[in-house]
Amino acid sequence: MKFGTVPYENDYDGVRDCTGGYFDRCAYMIPTNFSRIRRLVLKHPSLSRLVSSDWSGSAFVYIENGTVQEYSFGIIYKASNAQWRGFGAEEGKTLPESRAVQARISGSYSIERNDVRMGERASDLGFALDSSPVPVATAAERKRAWHFEFSCLSQRHGCGEICDVMPNAWRDFYSSRGHFDVDKYGSAYLFCNKLPM
Repeated sequence: MKFGTVPYENDYDGVRDCTGGYFDRCAYMIPTNFSRIRRLVLKHPSLSRLVSSDWSGSAFVYIENGTVQEYSFGIIYKASNAQWRGFGAEEGKTLPESRAVQARISGSYSIERNDVRMGERASDLGFALDSSPVPVATAAERKRAWHFEFSCLSQRHGCGEICDVMPNAWRDFYSSRGHFDVDKYGSAYLFCNKLPM
């Protein structure tokens, strides 16, 4: 198995792969948990009982004029309740814009709900939450945005709901925006087994 970056290809906006030594406008893409076994399980889901937990992800670093301008990571996993879930964070100069479901906690910290599509069946659909602080975010906002419980990824039973993996950002999202979704669409939009206290 090879570790490190994978070639980053993007025809949009002229961003190149940094691995060739080009650092004007380039990016690194770093895959996580994407071994040959993982690829085999994606092709043949019946083999999933052979692996400890079902997840994959990637990290991204964007460099412009030799300086890191944006970085992010995201993990997609099958929760212990068999629902597809995801979590991640991204940090750049500005908050993300034009997101369908976004909770702006402040002018320097937001959380976005994104759809997860792992295939064409209804059971292949799910949701992810991504926290997004910007450089001027307060220390408390940064701590909440970047607090993740990664240990479940290595456990046999895998991860539970999003609130278990990113508790602080999930609570911020629920308090600001998520409770409206739960009221309108039901508990499938709670991303937790219980309401916050």
